[in-house]
Amino acid sequence: MGGIQTTEAAPQEELTKRLWREGMAIGHDYENIRLNISDDLKAILEERRIFDSDIRQVIHFAETSGTKLVNRKTGHFLAHFKPQAVTYWVEYTTGNDEFVIYDAYLHRMEVM
Repeated sequence: MGGIQTTEAAPQEELTKRLWREGMAIGHDYENIRLNISDDLKAILEERRIFDSDIRQVIHFAETSGTKLVNRKTGHFLAHFKPQAVTYWVEYTTGNDEFVIYDAYLHRMEVM
């Protein structure tokens, strides 16, 4: 794993949020969540336009609501959060006052 990656909201992130009209729907309790994301995964997440703040919101929702799945083989959690038109999914574990991120993706599909 690479070092801890914590970036502040970049102009690109702000533009994306405004274009999709997606705000921080659950308050700001998530801002202090420490993430550990490898450099390789960080590059993939940037291509997917998934920001640290999106991942923090998913983790905050999962940890405060208990809405998460656990893979019994790996011990990884899988959680989702849908602030507006997009659903974010994050695979992670906890430990040492941080959350280790293994993967994250999003979709804009709604199943009816």
